[in-house]
This record gives sequence, structure tokens and C-alpha cells, in this order.
Amino acid sequence: MSDDALPQLPADLRAEALSGDADPEVVLAWMGAVQRGFTDAHPSATQRDRYQEFLRADEVRVIAVHPDPAPPFHDGMPVATIASWAGRLHAGGAELLPAHLITDVTVSVLHRRRGVLSSLLAADLRHGRQAGRAVALLTSSEGGIYGRFGFGVAVRRQRLTLDTRPGLAWRRGVDDGGQVVLALPATAHPGVVTAFDAYLQHTRGEVARPAFWRPIEDGSFDWDADGPNAKLRTALRLAADGTPDGYATYTIDRKDDVTTLGLHQLLGTPAAERHLWQVLSSIDLVERIEHPRAALDLRLDQQLLDPRRVKVTSVGDHLWLRILDLPAAFAGRAWGADGDVVLEVEDRLDLIAGRWRVTVRDGVATTAPADLEADLEADVRLDAETLGAWFLGDLPAGVLADCDRLEARDAEALARFAAVGDLPSPPRCTTGF
Repeated sequence: MSDDALPQLPADLRAEALSGDADPEVVLAWMGAVQRGFTDAHPSATQRDRYQEFLRADEVRVIAVHPDPAPPFHDGMPVATIASWAGRLHAGGAELLPAHLITDVTVSVLHRRRGVLSSLLAADLRHGRQAGRAVALLTSSEGGIYGRFGFGVAVRRQRLTLDTRPGLAWRRGVDDGGQVVLALPATAHPGVVTAFDAYLQHTRGEVARPAFWRPIEDGSFDWDADGPNAKLRTALRLAADGTPDGYATYTIDRKDDVTTLGLHQLLGTPAAERHLWQVLSSIDLVERIEHPRAALDLRLDQQLLDPRRVKVTSVGDHLWLRILDLPAAFAGRAWGADGDVVLEVEDRLDLIAGRWRVTVRDGVATTAPADLEADLEADVRLDAETLGAWFLGDLPAGVLADCDRLEARDAEALARFAAVGDLPSPPRCTTGF
């Protein structure tokens, strides 16, 4: 990695790039810094080995920031970290968008307010753009950090519970010739991969799974247990022709004196999802199902005779998105209608700042800079964060305007932008990283 790909830091700090072939003790120290930043336990050698497999498989770019010189009693752990790699996002277009996935962003409490985070992110985002990735993606443990770097909340999710005690009744069963099979996670895993790959191809907002997802879903490794996941179970849904078209992974525990089925994942075609919910809700002894990561458009209340059986306890952010290459991102996005609109984008990192003419024909957008057209007035003005929040269709233009997050030239311009760009349903994303 060339020096110009590394962040510019204060004189008493130095940045180092690591790869999957780095010394295992160096990787262990890097992981220690990450887990310290997220208040987790010290990493084990087993966790280190698993993480290093992920670094190799996805060719992850890892940056560690070290004090220079090291202070007394220094343990070798970095004072700041970031990792990123190439991924893919379904943005609604014909092809998956090349995406820049970011994780493990930490800065030690002793090195904050010195521009370290800004330098790390700015350098990493420039690297992603230079690598030809249209958007950057991350999931965040805190809500107030990434907006100033141009990330918007692009996909939200809801936490819900379903009361499955006797008396639960569904309005209609699933009678399409499909079946649900209960199987060990390792046995079901090939079908899980098939079902997810199909789901990715038709689900706006979904992200291709990084390599570290395999041991999580086949039960071979649980990060919290530091070993196999003995509690994980899998329900695999097969369509009438035998093709896997959905699945659920879950555990069953006693919580608050209630036997609770905790969903890790439940996804598939609409019929597959309905079928899986109906099967899981009928498991003996289970009194409640908890789903902490359900899609916003999951309306179990409309499928039940008693809608009060389901309760949404919270709605929160999941996927944050930042556009790196606006023409490429818009070309890979879904659009509501053909039309023309001129956008003016503010971007403090100057990656997508300027005035842009967007032309949508036959559902495909062509975007070109319009800064030189002095007489061309923007229809809509917004910043990079707001554009990221709008991009996948989570929030319509009118809501963003009402919240003073975008400014339209007039009501007609706002209506035209909404007609061209708004999408009919919220996006979904089941992948965390």
C-alpha cells in the first residue's frame, strides 16, 4: 500500500497497514484495540485465527494507528483502528453496486478531539472511491458520529415481539406446495446460501455477505462463546420445486420466565417468510418470538386475526450509506419514473459536491456535472448525508423537505424530484458488519 493511501496524522502518531498475512500477535493486538473500543472482552487466539481468515478471504484493508514514540508500559495495541473491503449492494438496479464496506472504527479515549477519526475516514473513503466503489456502507454503534462524514441512515429496522401462546391465529395459511424443514445449521447451510443469494438479487438495500458470516450461520463458531454455537437452530423453507427460497436461524431460551424464540435471521420470498413465521410460532412450549432486526415493511399485524399479538418495541437505524461516485451510484439505483432533475449537493469531503443534471430514461439514470451551466438553477439542494438517507428509498423527498433536510426551488420542482426518485417501499438489509 502506498503512503498516500494512509491517513495524515499528528506528528506523534503513525499509521500502519496490515494484511491477512500479518504476524498473528500483531493481529491480536489490533483486535484487542477494537474490542476495547467496543467494551468487549479481550480477544482469544481462536478469535484471532477466525478474524485472520476473514482478512484473507475478503482481502480486508486494515489500518492501525500507533503512538510514536510508544509511552511507558505500552502494550502494543493501536490507539485507533479502521478496516474496509470490497462488497456489493442491491440498490434496485439491474446489477449489484460495487460498495466499500467499513467496520471496526475506533479511537482511544486518550486520543480523541485531535482529528484522528476524520483523517482515518477521509483517507479510507478516498481509497474506496479510487478502487471504483460507488458507495460506502457501515453499521454504527452510535448515532451521532457519521453524519458529518456524509453518511445517512439508508435502511432502518424494527424490534418486535410476537405472543405465540394458545389462541394465536393467522388469517391465511401458506398453500403453495412449499415445505419447511428443520435441520442442523451445518446440514442446512448450503440451502441457506442458495436462499440468501436469491434474496440478495431481488431485495433493495441488501448487502452481499462477508466471509465471516459463514461460521455464524452454519453454527461452527460463535464469537461470544468463543467456539461452536450449540444453541443455534435452522428452519429452511423449500419451494414447490425443492429450491430453497427462505430460511430462519434462531435460538430458544428462557427469558423473564417466558420461553422465548430469538430470531437471528428470517428472510426469503414473501410466501417463504409467511410460512416460516407460521411454523416457528407453532413450536411447542415457545411463548414468545423476538425479532430484533425485522424489516420495516414486515406487517405481521395484518396477517393475524388478533393484531395485538405483535408489538413493535422500537425502530432504529441499521445501514448507513455514503455516496462516493454519484454518477455510478445513480446508474445502479432504482427510479420511480422517467424525468429530469437538477441537484445541488453539499459535501464537506468534496467527493460528490456540485451541481448535477440527472436524466432518467427507461428507468436508468445518466448523471453529469452541471457546474459550468451558470444559468441552470438547481431543483433541489441537499447535503451528502441527506442524499445517503434518500438513496435507497427509505425516506421520500417530501418527508425530508418537511424536516428541513432538503430545499426545493418550488413545489413543482419538489414534486418532480419525488416522482422521479421516490420508491414505493422501504429498503431491507439483514446483513451486519
